Amino acid sequence: MISPDPGPAGMASGTPARPRSFAQVTRPPVRVYVLGGALLALAVTLLALAVPITTPASAAWVGLALLFLAAGGVLVLSRIRFGFDDAAVHIALVPVYRTSIPLDAVAAVDVVEYLTVGDARGRGVRRRTDRGRTLLYDAGPAIRLTTTDGRRFVVRSRYPGEAARALSEALR
Repeated sequence: MISPDPGPAGMASGTPARPRSFAQVTRPPVRVYVLGGALLALAVTLLALAVPITTPASAAWVGLALLFLAAGGVLVLSRIRFGFDDAAVHIALVPVYRTSIPLDAVAAVDVVEYLTVGDARGRGVRRRTDRGRTLLYDAGPAIRLTTTDGRRFVVRSRYPGEAARALSEALR
């Protein structure tokens, strides 16, 4: 919601104030949590079986368990974040990828009605041919941000219209 800009004596001048910040978090589908939990359970099982055994093969099992532990932790903790403050737009697939784009480098922001996994050539963080990135878990609406140097960032969002409106207001 945009509130009026208070004048010098605390009176409303009638001009809307620029939004100071905005943040939106898109959580992954349930299947991502299930896969992450399964990897964590598998890691704990492998560690419980391999640690008491002191053979060279058990070291390999411990290494595999630690790999499953890391992958499961990333899946369980992952979120797509899109937001901005007074200085920059922040885009992230937590805990794997983060970037910030200065507000004055944003040329346009709009909504993609329906982004598919095929459009991005996969899930997660995908490199685009225009030096940008696509972040998504599943198909659906997204925010498309174009920078002044031509890069495009497409971020899957549950409510892209809200994010695009807030950023457009901030860019005015």
